[in-house]
Amino acid sequence: MYICNPNNPTGTVVDSGKLRAFCERVSKKVPVFIDEAYIDYLPDPKAASMMDCVNKGQNVIIARTFSKLYGFAGLRVGYIIAQPEVVKELSKYAAGGMSISAPSVQAALAAYQDKAFLQDALKKTMASKNFLYDVLKKEGYEYIPSSSNFVMFPLKMEGEKFVAELMKRGVGVRNWKFNNQEWCRISIGRMEEMQAFADAFRQIS
Repeated sequence: MYICNPNNPTGTVVDSGKLRAFCERVSKKVPVFIDEAYIDYLPDPKAASMMDCVNKGQNVIIARTFSKLYGFAGLRVGYIIAQPEVVKELSKYAAGGMSISAPSVQAALAAYQDKAFLQDALKKTMASKNFLYDVLKKEGYEYIPSSSNFVMFPLKMEGEKFVAELMKRGVGVRNWKFNNQEWCRISIGRMEEMQAFADAFRQIS
C-alpha cells in the first residue's frame, strides 16, 4: 500500500491520527509505504510523520528525500526507515549503479545538520507560496491550499494552450486533466521566478 503524505500533486495532507490508525490496521496484512518527500514543509514534521509506526514494530516503510527542501534534486539522495529485515531485503536492490556516491552522502549529511539553512529555505518557500496565492486570488483563480512546495489550481482555458502561452513568455509549467477539468501545478521557486510567472500569467488570464 502506497501513500504520499503530503500528497503529490495536490499538496494536501492526511490527518496524522487517521493515518496512524490506518497503518496499524493495514500493516498487519501488507507493507505500508509512506512517501514523506514533502513532510519538511509542514509546521510540525515530527508530529505528522509515521516514524513512530516503525518504532512500534509495524510493517511500515518511510521514504525521505534530499531533493525537496534540502535542494539536492540533482544528487538523487534519499533514504528509508523500516524494520531491520525489510531494510536488509531492500538493500539487495540498491547495489551497483543504484548506489549513492560518497560526495553525495557527505553533502546530504552536511545539509541535514545545517538547521539554519533549512529554516531559511523554508521561510523563503513560504513567502514565495503566499505571493503565488495572492496572484491567483487577484486574477480570480481558486487553488488547493498546499502543504508542499507547489500549488495546484484549476484552469479557465484549455490546458495545452495555457502551457503554450506561458512558454511563449519564457515560463514552463505542466498541466493535467482530471474529471473533465484542466489543472496546472506550479512549483515554488525563488521570489524572482514567481514574479516572472506572475507577469506572464497576468497577460493571459
